[in-house]
Amino acid sequence: MANTSDTPPQRFERLAGSERKSLPNAKLIGVYGTNESVEITVYMRKDVDQLAREMQAFISMQSKTSSTFCKATEKDLRATVTITRVLFELRESDEATFARRLTWIKKNPDIFYVLKAEEQVIGYAVMLPLKLEKIEKILRGVEFAQEANADEIEEFQPGKTVSIYLMGIGVTPGVSHFEKRTYGARLVSGFMGAIVEPGKRGVIIDTLAARSDTPDGIRILKRGFTEIPTITHTRNFLIKVRQSGIPFVQEYKQALIESGQSDIFLQGESLARMCQIPVKGDATLLRSSRRVR
Repeated sequence: MANTSDTPPQRFERLAGSERKSLPNAKLIGVYGTNESVEITVYMRKDVDQLAREMQAFISMQSKTSSTFCKATEKDLRATVTITRVLFELRESDEATFARRLTWIKKNPDIFYVLKAEEQVIGYAVMLPLKLEKIEKILRGVEFAQEANADEIEEFQPGKTVSIYLMGIGVTPGVSHFEKRTYGARLVSGFMGAIVEPGKRGVIIDTLAARSDTPDGIRILKRGFTEIPTITHTRNFLIKVRQSGIPFVQEYKQALIESGQSDIFLQGESLARMCQIPVKGDATLLRSSRRVR
């Protein structure tokens, strides 16, 4: 209530539970003139209490969903096997899958990543640097990324050209929709950063290939990848790194320039040609792929 004169307000009523005493440092700044417009907002205590509860819940959720993206260790791999089995199914037993993944990170420790919350693995992301011929077979469904052998995994070496198959990203089941989206976003963000890292070491990435048959996977891939024809039920996507202008690829290119290996990248003829996968008849597929298969 605003007083527009020196006369004490009339018919003033204190609403029970809605009034507080003046703050200790509150000061009288003057009397409002009769021509002044005054806007007063009144909040009911029940609304204020509800807002406080909602803010507390939000803060609690933020704390609960705090996480760390890092390279996978041998211990972490067992949890990724469980997540894969639930989300995508395994092509081998748990032990065989664990043993195979262990050989992968021993060959190249920069390809397998996990997301942890309170030291527990809640998600993972894996990329496989493979020969183009191997990626072509995976995209046609002739071979499967889960069954890749360690001797097929390329190492990241300065000046070396590689093609990368983005095998998959997965978040542990049983979390809320909010947590799934939050953890998923952190995995994608961390994974993009992991793809930039080889550029800092002078590794030349020719093609990023990915595939998916899930709504979430397809939605993510459409935000930068080019969808290409497929002969399976899984949809194929790719990024031709040399021509791409999406932000994380641009960041990779900048890292490559700073590494001193950009001349090789710009002169590589393999980056200028259209990558193709022969299929039935005269049809062809542009290279690409994603998800655990």
